[in-house]
Amino acid sequence: MNFEEKEHEDCKAVMYNVLEKELSVDTTKIRFHAVHRVGKKIQGRRRPNIARFVCRKDRDKVWSVRGKLKDSTTHADAYITEDYARAIEEERKVLIKAMMKAREEHGLSHAKEKGRFLFINNEKYDSKSIPEYLKQPQ
Repeated sequence: MNFEEKEHEDCKAVMYNVLEKELSVDTTKIRFHAVHRVGKKIQGRRRPNIARFVCRKDRDKVWSVRGKLKDSTTHADAYITEDYARAIEEERKVLIKAMMKAREEHGLSHAKEKGRFLFINNEKYDSKSIPEYLKQPQ
């Protein structure tokens, strides 16, 4: 997310460049099924890049070093995240809001969102089972 977009860019080349230069990943054996931008071009907005790896092991290698992107001077506000289906994204929004409320208003600094679940005090919640005190008013 938030990688600069250029006219007629080669998305795969951009991805390899970021992996090599910013994340120090050896890309000689990494293969992609597809790499492309998503969504309509809108002036002043950067479209997300989607990269589908041929091998799960390659994806996991990149995932394990994605935090190095925070130190990048070339891509200051870029980051790597998972691509979820729209329905899952909606669930995650609810979970993340509940997690933030747990941390900020209730001092539960150990509240964590992972995938489609929220974990608080070793209790696991999905988007439909969030405790009432963490639900956002509608």
